[in-house]
Amino acid sequence: MKLEKIISTPLILLFILYHSSLWAQSARMIFWYPGEAGNSQMAAPILNLLFEYLENYNEKLSFSGAYYNDIASGKKSIQSKSADIMIVSHSAHTEYKKILNNASILLSTLPLPNASDSQYYWLIGSNKSIVSNQILSSEPLSKTYIRTHLFPELPDTILAKKTQMLFLTLKKSIESKKEIHAILTENEAYTLKHLEFNWIKSIQWLKKSHAVPSPKVILTNSKWPYRDLLIKALTQMKESSEGKEILSALRLAGFAKIK
Repeated sequence: MKLEKIISTPLILLFILYHSSLWAQSARMIFWYPGEAGNSQMAAPILNLLFEYLENYNEKLSFSGAYYNDIASGKKSIQSKSADIMIVSHSAHTEYKKILNNASILLSTLPLPNASDSQYYWLIGSNKSIVSNQILSSEPLSKTYIRTHLFPELPDTILAKKTQMLFLTLKKSIESKKEIHAILTENEAYTLKHLEFNWIKSIQWLKKSHAVPSPKVILTNSKWPYRDLLIKALTQMKESSEGKEILSALRLAGFAKIK
């Protein structure tokens, strides 16, 4: 056997083992926002840009992932331990804290338009009195969550109901003069206030909720070794033009350290 072949064989093995170890460190990042707009397919191109940005920031950061706006997919990711990092809405984080075990919180998101680590909801309606007790929302908010975190003054008799096409439902009810009440997210409230339709003028803005934390970046795999590197990469995104563009596509102003 030629000497160069003898030398090259262990080098090839070392090369394979090295790159296999890098591949093994690839992490799965899940965005879990139950009730939010869009779907996994629509979000994939934006997430791919984020993952590419992070990988370019440091070659140790390698990601795959998905966006879920339903409860089942997020719970499955947690229970199957297929997610290493999750960006989770406060309502989902609160409602499913038990199955998240003791996942550590890394960062706060700073959602647009307010770029704050605190968020508010709005209670709106066709009139001040909630006679039917039914309150609609695009998010799957439980009665317990609403009365504990958002509007503790609401009676225990309220019936929280998730609905798709919330604005269309509001429009139809307002125009037909039917009673309707809804809880809007901060983004929905901002959008509704900037639309100019006659039916919107009839909506009563009844109450702003108590402040709740913005979605958090959490580490569900405590053995993943690049926690500090990810924190640094995400918090520095807003300092580059490329990072700002990706953040804007994610409807974020940035990420912030926990206060």
